[in-house]
Amino acid sequence: MPLSNTTQQILATTPYFDDYYQANSAANTSMGVDFDFHRVLFRPKYGVQARELTQLQTLLQVQLERLGAAQFRNGDRIFGCNLTLDVGATSGHVLANTTLGNFFDRELNTGKYVLSTTNNSRKGRITQYVGIDEGQTTNNYLIFKYSGNDEFVASETIQDRDDSTVSATFAAGAAFGDASTISIDEGVCFVSGFFVRVRPQTLVLDPLSSTPSYRIGLTIEEQILDELDDVVGESLGDPANNNAPGAHRLRVRLTLAKRSLSTDADDNFIELARVINGTISTNKPNNTIVSMRELLEILARRTYDESGDYMVRQFPPVVEGAASANSTNSATVTTFLLSMGQGKAYVRGNEIETTVPTRLTINKAREDVQVSDASLSATVGNYMIVSRVGTNTPENFFGNTSTVELHCVPVTDFDITSNTAYAWSRIGTTRVRMLEVDDVPDDITTYANTAQYFNASTYKLFFFDTRFDTLTGTIATATTSASTGQTTLYVASPVNGMPYVNNALDGVSISIGGTASGIYTISEYLQANATHVSLLLKEYLTSTPADSTTYRLLFQPRDVDAFAYFNDATDMSAPYTANLSFQADVAGKGKDSGLPTGYSKIFNPNDNSLIYQIPELYLTPGSVAPESVEFVSWISSDSANTGTGATNADVTLSWSTLSSHINFPLDADASAESAAASFLLFDITDDTDGRGRLIHFSDAANTTNRCATDITINDTSIEFTYHHGGSISSARTLVAVGKAELTGVAPRIKTYYSGNTTHALAGTTDALLNGQVEYYSSLNTAPGAVYSFKTADVINLKKVLYKSDGTAFANTDMSTATDVTSYFTLDTGQRDNTYDYSTAIVKRGASSVLAPTGRLLFIFDWFDHTGQGYVHLDSYLSAANVNKGFTYEDVPSFTSPKSNRTISLRNVIDYRPCSRTRSSLLRRRWS
Repeated sequence: MPLSNTTQQILATTPYFDDYYQANSAANTSMGVDFDFHRVLFRPKYGVQARELTQLQTLLQVQLERLGAAQFRNGDRIFGCNLTLDVGATSGHVLANTTLGNFFDRELNTGKYVLSTTNNSRKGRITQYVGIDEGQTTNNYLIFKYSGNDEFVASETIQDRDDSTVSATFAAGAAFGDASTISIDEGVCFVSGFFVRVRPQTLVLDPLSSTPSYRIGLTIEEQILDELDDVVGESLGDPANNNAPGAHRLRVRLTLAKRSLSTDADDNFIELARVINGTISTNKPNNTIVSMRELLEILARRTYDESGDYMVRQFPPVVEGAASANSTNSATVTTFLLSMGQGKAYVRGNEIETTVPTRLTINKAREDVQVSDASLSATVGNYMIVSRVGTNTPENFFGNTSTVELHCVPVTDFDITSNTAYAWSRIGTTRVRMLEVDDVPDDITTYANTAQYFNASTYKLFFFDTRFDTLTGTIATATTSASTGQTTLYVASPVNGMPYVNNALDGVSISIGGTASGIYTISEYLQANATHVSLLLKEYLTSTPADSTTYRLLFQPRDVDAFAYFNDATDMSAPYTANLSFQADVAGKGKDSGLPTGYSKIFNPNDNSLIYQIPELYLTPGSVAPESVEFVSWISSDSANTGTGATNADVTLSWSTLSSHINFPLDADASAESAAASFLLFDITDDTDGRGRLIHFSDAANTTNRCATDITINDTSIEFTYHHGGSISSARTLVAVGKAELTGVAPRIKTYYSGNTTHALAGTTDALLNGQVEYYSSLNTAPGAVYSFKTADVINLKKVLYKSDGTAFANTDMSTATDVTSYFTLDTGQRDNTYDYSTAIVKRGASSVLAPTGRLLFIFDWFDHTGQGYVHLDSYLSAANVNKGFTYEDVPSFTSPKSNRTISLRNVIDYRPCSRTRSSLLRRRWS
């Protein structure tokens, strides 16, 4: 943006005659641009004219303007110019005869230090003033900040700390009030094609309020200074030039200013921020000059962070033979030539492209290295701090792949009258991996009842595979108030994700469509009436959303307040909630600032993979001996009964599963703390006092609260005395989940089954062993529709056949049915932390071939998992697989959907749990 049209006209006419600009009324036009002037060419014998020197400056300035405009917009802050809002200032009404300028120098933006003439402990620093002549108030006010705890009083006289002749007297009565100011520090802005300095300045927003609402910015002042101005006429005080005023000056100044929120934009005002009710709600950031090299580095880094290393066009490899001429690539030759074809890739975000083949001489692997006593860092993923944990079937929810639901309110705020009402506060699902003790009170006897004791205990709840629900709806109506700077939405409730609980969605992000399109934050969520809730937005929307505008709730892990699973057959006593078979509240200490109303915190958010890569890239089969692998895992015990009628009972819990491999930390007289570090104890008796109640270990017996004392930890069992508590004397059933060290556990075996493409077996008990499943009746042909194989670890979708008549597949159909494989994508179900059921996903265009009344036959290759423990190279190379022709090269790779990183499963220790294949569904024919 060049100089204003007014200034251009002045420069184009007398006395300057800068003919770069046209002397007419057309806005923002210039002869220099129209005629592409770039130089003024002076000639010998011809005098230099003043207007030519003026235009010479203009030519140079235009070049700077064009360079600046390529990087910045008009009004951009180049550096500095930072705003500081002060709503903690005080205003003092002073008498009308006060010389306000004696207390604050607006040119230097400095104020005096003042003190009371009667009590020098009352003192402060002047930060600005407002005078009657400025048109903002009917009184004179000094704005100041106190320097101590003592405050000035009415009718009191203050004076400059360093000059007693500078004084002022406060008015009688209510002389003081809250005030608000905003300051800008020194910096540079790009304005009118110039890089203009901004002086430090302070502006009074309101001398009588600490909650102002204004647009804050800089006004542009273009001035031509002549010899009548002191700075030009006196030439900065040099007497020799008093009678030679010389040239005039063009000055551009930026002054800190305010505008009301409802004021229209004007050309001479650059908006920097908005203050709403005493808070800066929007603040225009500073621009930073970035070199081309830095820009390329930023783009490369962002590309790598977002997409990792990837290939645009493959570099096709060809093994050409031995490195020596006229020889073959036989087993006796130690090298070979690898020819990499033309391709293109991005490595660390940088473009790599080859246009001709690249030949490399590669040494063949001929030696192996023995690695002993190697350790791998094995994290177990992210967790939240929770309390009030209960589950009636701990073996189903811990160390397994069961799904629980996420909620935006604590368990006590659930509506459990029905499954439908329960879903009102549900916002997503996740899978619980494990529970570990975080903190348990030292002494159970200090708590008056069991509920308080359980509420005071906290745990680490490890979870993975989190998926937030897509919760959308329409806005019933909305209101926007410019005076308060607030926008409120009204939405029908209760619906899923919007329960009738005040403040349930405070801090949640919401995406709004229509004219107010954008993503905003809910500041306050309240029940408005019997059918609607109100959503007060943190941001002020200048355009009010129309009725029926669509919205979408964008939940994040920070919005989770509880984990739960609904089961209306479950009933437990306090502190647990009926109709839930699993529950856990996010504890206060697991939230920001330790407050129940804060955002929930997730710990170790990046450590959520159960695939641990071995540093050595090429393992040889049989190189990892089972007896050499040691790891720690949580394992569920066998259940045990306490016996009938006993108030206290001695109990032994044993682990028959993997008993020959388990080792617990031996302790003949274990403390409650050490027992809690290795064991979670549950009462799973089918009554209101059981069904998954956690039982705590205690160093002292207690007759009021249930607990376990006198603890002995053996290699494969734990012994303790179980105290029922004063109100329970019936027999109890107990189970524990223990953290044990396991050694000598054989790896899981992954048996390979190849899909049969010649015989139709989906209706037989051999369907799964032949990799077949049929779907019929009301086929879903919509893009994105999912067909589950109810089988995990499918590695290849071999073929998909289709029959339009809907009849069952027979052997003769295997060669005549329509091949529709290209209309499906395989999702193996593999994730960083689990083997889930594999699925086939419908692509676009399938409905042009498939009809709902037809029948599909999916044929696939898959692995069946048997055994317990981990998976590694030997899991794939069993005798059965080798007999089927499965080789080292056939071991698949895994590409993480989270990081997009591909790793070979030949070189890992893989602890991912596997969803069980439905053995009751051996006949794989489903409608």
